[in-house]
Amino acid sequence: MTVLALVIATTLTVVSVPDGGCVLVNGFLGDGEWDSSASARLDADTEIRVHKDGSGLFLAIAFQGPRHTGVDLYLRSHERTRMLHVSSALGEKVLDEGRWAEMSWGRNSWWSANVVGTIVEGDRQRFLEPEAFEFQLDRRELGADVYLFVHLKRPEKSLPLGVSQEAPEKWMRLRLE
Repeated sequence: MTVLALVIATTLTVVSVPDGGCVLVNGFLGDGEWDSSASARLDADTEIRVHKDGSGLFLAIAFQGPRHTGVDLYLRSHERTRMLHVSSALGEKVLDEGRWAEMSWGRNSWWSANVVGTIVEGDRQRFLEPEAFEFQLDRRELGADVYLFVHLKRPEKSLPLGVSQEAPEKWMRLRLE
């Protein structure tokens, strides 16, 4: 599939989210954890996997190519846009009247994700690169439709390809009902 075809397919796709079981949110795609999920390719090296249960939405941004050590997951639902930040810490900020509020660190009461671990050996720091960013989101905070935009870090990549974080109507759409 060409890059242009992938961009068009990703931005026009509505992913119907199936029912599934709980996931250990640790950044590693355990055997069978994501078997009941819907998946969609975001680019040649990245896919998204999703499923839900009665109270949660489970989402994985999985890497088949280079691994990343941070992500800003933008989501829009219930007429509200938020950015969920994952690196060695978890943070969240809200878009309010066209301006982003300050980042709120460690107060993620309605969502969880795997953080990126680090090891310090002497004077060198090394990242423990996950094979995915896994999220568990409380469905009470979400509507029937959730729009997603992914900004991966180290190395940098924004997905869906060719789409801006300022255009939620072009983001990937998840249908929860």
